Order: sequence, then C-alpha cells, then structure tokens
Amino acid sequence: MLFRSSEVTNGAGHTIRGEGTINLGWINEGIVRAEETTGDASAVLRLDNTTFTNNGELRSSSGASIALINAIYSQGIGGQLIADTDNITFSGSTSVTGGSLETVGGGVFISTGLVTLSGVTVNAPIDNTNTSGGGRLFVD
Repeated sequence: MLFRSSEVTNGAGHTIRGEGTINLGWINEGIVRAEETTGDASAVLRLDNTTFTNNGELRSSSGASIALINAIYSQGIGGQLIADTDNITFSGSTSVTGGSLETVGGGVFISTGLVTLSGVTVNAPIDNTNTSGGGRLFVD
C-alpha cells in the first residue's frame, strides 16, 4: 500500500479487510472487503465524501456492509462492486461510473439518495428506497 498526503493506493494482489471510514482519495488495484473486526456484528465500511477508483474488487461480507456517502466512485473495466451476503448502500449525492455491480449469497444494493449510475453493468437488484423524500436513482 502506498500512502500520499491525499491518496492511498492498494496494489494488485493485496487484500485489505475491515470496517471504519475512508474519507480521502483511494485507488484500489486489489481487494477491499468490509469485514467485522470489533465483535459487535454490525460492521460498516464507509466511503464518505471521497473519490474512490476501483480497478479490482470492493466487497461486503456476512455481517459487514458498505456505505457510499456523497462519494465519487469510478471503476475500470475489471472493477467490481460486490454485495456479498450483506448490503451496499448508496446515499447522499453519490455517482458510480463504469465496471459492474454484482451480488452473491443474497446481497443487495440500496439506493437512498441522489444516485447516478453511468456506464455500469448492473447484474444485481437495486432497492430504490426513500423516493418520497427526494431520493432518485439515475441510470444511463
């Protein structure tokens, strides 16, 4: 992993696991997986007000969800956002560009904000909730 003042790069072949908040620029070439680490069975990996570039895999797991909150999230051709047995939530003003959305083991995507999917291959159900509160899901 390479650290800079405003950006982190996770190299190919590396896996980062855990929960918490990512709120700086991030480039993922490997695997980033939300995983329970504190024993409370309610882990969340938050991408909060950040720019996240994924050329690998970003994945939820059993007991660990992912929340993209006001995030600019882009994926290269091989980039995958995978809801694996838990959910991935898009909230606030979040945009996802490129790559694919995938589900495994009953995982689900949830859209609750002003969310834009652009050039994304969607191989997963998306629960578009909170539409009465001004939430919108734009897909092109």
